[in-house]
Amino acid sequence: MKKLKLLIFLLLIMIPVSIFADVGPKPSLEIIVEGIENDSYWLDLLVQDEAEYSWLDITPEEKERVKKLAEYKDEEGFHPALLGGTHVPLSGKLKGEALSDGRYSHKFSYVGTPEEFKIAILTEENELIVSSMITREHFNSRVIFDVSTLEAKEVLPFKSMFFEFNLRLILTLAIEFLAAILFGFSIKKYWKILLKANILTQILLNIGVLASNLYGGLFLAIFVFILLEIFILVFETTIYARILTEKPTARRIFYGITANLLSLAAGFYVNILGM
Repeated sequence: MKKLKLLIFLLLIMIPVSIFADVGPKPSLEIIVEGIENDSYWLDLLVQDEAEYSWLDITPEEKERVKKLAEYKDEEGFHPALLGGTHVPLSGKLKGEALSDGRYSHKFSYVGTPEEFKIAILTEENELIVSSMITREHFNSRVIFDVSTLEAKEVLPFKSMFFEFNLRLILTLAIEFLAAILFGFSIKKYWKILLKANILTQILLNIGVLASNLYGGLFLAIFVFILLEIFILVFETTIYARILTEKPTARRIFYGITANLLSLAAGFYVNILGM
């Protein structure tokens, strides 16, 4: 238990903390544009905020080129966020980054990231394309905007989440199986127990951390990660102490604690630092 407390303390002091008011992770928004042939367009978010802050670095010539977008305002009061400004600061760019699949990515972040917004695109032909209103529900949000249908929706990256879950599970199993061998336990005899226990706890851990990061951000994800890892350490150590009977009880308990501390350290890197 002392080793566990020491490890948690070390993890906490490794997290950079600022004494300034501008502390903590900021919400983010990524717009993926599809259904457009090239990058000869400009994209901005439309918001209802008061236009007080604008961090956009743009020349007078460029602003003249996107004048139609800069001066746009609809009947609901939505206006360009970057070109017109927001009530609180928002960072982003009018031009997107080309992706390998032919789509384009536009990233926005900081405290001005809106919860309700529209997407506006000005084409090279000076045509203005506006989406319907979108409500951001995730702290780190991803929205797909299909220009051909004007459909925009917030999505979850299921493929990458599935891949990352399997990667974490394989890493955890490798650590715990190797630790079991080093502690003298028979993998042939106990592999099913180790596999079932780790699949169950990894599902719980990944759901908790991913949901926390999506809806509450990195700090909440770290807090939930530590709480769940403590629970998992106690749960798995209890299971191993009762079932891995070929060795003395003290060795079973020590194996459970050691294996979980090692997987905790690896999991912190993959689950948290990898976000």
